[in-house]
Amino acid sequence: AGSSPMFRDSFESIMGIDPTLFVQVPLCIEVEKYKSRENQTDGIAKALVLSNYLKEGAEVEAMREACASRGIELDAIGWRFGNVTENIPEILPDYDLVFAVGRSALEAMACGCAVIPLHGGLIDEPVGLENFVDFAEYNFSVRPEMRLPVGRATIERLLGNISPLKDREEMRLRVAESHDTSNAVQALEEVYNDLQSSPVERALNEETYFASYLERVGGRILQADAEFRRLREGWERTKEKYEALKRRKKD
Repeated sequence: AGSSPMFRDSFESIMGIDPTLFVQVPLCIEVEKYKSRENQTDGIAKALVLSNYLKEGAEVEAMREACASRGIELDAIGWRFGNVTENIPEILPDYDLVFAVGRSALEAMACGCAVIPLHGGLIDEPVGLENFVDFAEYNFSVRPEMRLPVGRATIERLLGNISPLKDREEMRLRVAESHDTSNAVQALEEVYNDLQSSPVERALNEETYFASYLERVGGRILQADAEFRRLREGWERTKEKYEALKRRKKD
């Protein structure tokens, strides 16, 4: 089971799992934890970058400039910004727009925030009613066919395409309806019951399922171990040369 069809091919190539056995379980959050924003308007006054991968640099600076050009205040939260927090459900209602993907994007929409997917130096169109299902297929991440480089001009254009308030409210209801943890539990129960009623026969040999995956992983571990030994030996030689140089200086 996976939260997106994107995983179907990787499950087959990495773990040898028959793609016909793939079952999609929707990406979910505990919706009840997230409260709707108060005093909502169509305008965007405050925006938030919510990412553990992005850090201060050219991309964030371009985002700040683009937001400032439209009178939008931009904040950033995440591990590489040095301000990780567990209070996301309390923080999100303070913002009109959130740059995020995956679970973070769902959390933002559950509060009625507008969302623009941003990840890995790439950005996508704002999530809206017309593309909501498409984004759900990609875990509300940057879609492969829509990847745009992060730049001021691009972001300024995207800021002009934000969904109106009524659409954001509709998306909030869609998240509550289709992406609550109860949906994932139900989907997994259906998978379990299906397997109980009609078990799938699997040939557990070296060429199928997890055996082939473990074989690949084992090879990578051995390669990493060999590389570590090589680096350690190089460090030991460097240390010996350094100590010898120190001794010569003393003499």
